[in-house]
Amino acid sequence: MTKSIDLGVRVIAGVNVPDSPLITEAIDYARTLYDPYLLNHAMRSWLFAAKIGQSKGIDCDLEVVAVGTILHDIGLSPAVSGSNRFEVNSAAAARSFVKK
Repeated sequence: MTKSIDLGVRVIAGVNVPDSPLITEAIDYARTLYDPYLLNHAMRSWLFAAKIGQSKGIDCDLEVVAVGTILHDIGLSPAVSGSNRFEVNSAAAARSFVKK
């Protein structure tokens, strides 16, 4: 389901992606946690997700896709701990980020 609010647009590496305060916060948060290689991976993942969605005309919540792909590996950061696999720790940390 597409969000009912209008998202702005930013261009990264020639790819149009949505822009919102939450997306900007997620990018800033990721920058504080990720090593550069992992930040680049997360951002590439977002760009690929955006391009795939655009090319296939997939109707989805673009803000959720952005935040989810940007934060999908934060469980690999030493700053994010937990007793589960990194994927589960990543999901829990991303959920905590969105709830604040």
